[in-house]
Amino acid sequence: MKTINTERAKELIEETNGRIFSSTFIKKNGQHRLLTGRLKVTKGLKENAKPRPFEPSKYNLLCVYDMKINKYRMLNFNTLLTLTINKNKYKIMKLQEIKQDSKELHDYIKTYILPNESQQERIDYLKGNISYDVDYIREHMKHNTLVNCKLIE
Repeated sequence: MKTINTERAKELIEETNGRIFSSTFIKKNGQHRLLTGRLKVTKGLKENAKPRPFEPSKYNLLCVYDMKINKYRMLNFNTLLTLTINKNKYKIMKLQEIKQDSKELHDYIKTYILPNESQQERIDYLKGNISYDVDYIREHMKHNTLVNCKLIE
C-alpha cells in the first residue's frame, strides 16, 4: 500500500473521470465508514435546484455519489484514511505527518528504496506526492543485507 498526501488523493479521485473508487474516512460521530462512489453522476439532480450555500472545496470537501445508498455525500479530505482506485490501494497521510518523518527514515528511503523505483515514483517522492508506509520500510530494513539498520520504532 502506497502512502500519499490529501492533495494527491484529490488529484487521483478527479482523474477517475466518473469511474468507481472506494475510500474510508472518519464520520463526524467518530465512526469509520467505507464509501464506494464516483464523480460525474447526474442521477436525481433537479434542473431548478437551489445552489449550494457554500463552496465544498473551501472546506476540503468533495461531493461524490455513494453507490451503496444511491445518494450524494460529501467526502471530507481532512478525515480521509484510505483510497482504492483500480485495485491500487493508498494510505492517506497528512502533509504535517509527512514533514515529521525523521531524517534517518528519509535518508534510508533515498539510499536504498528510491534507486529501485521508477523515475516517476522518485520524482513523486521528492515532490512530496507519495511517501512510504512505515511498515513497508521496516520490512525492507529487516531484509536489507547491504546495511546494518536499526529498526525505526
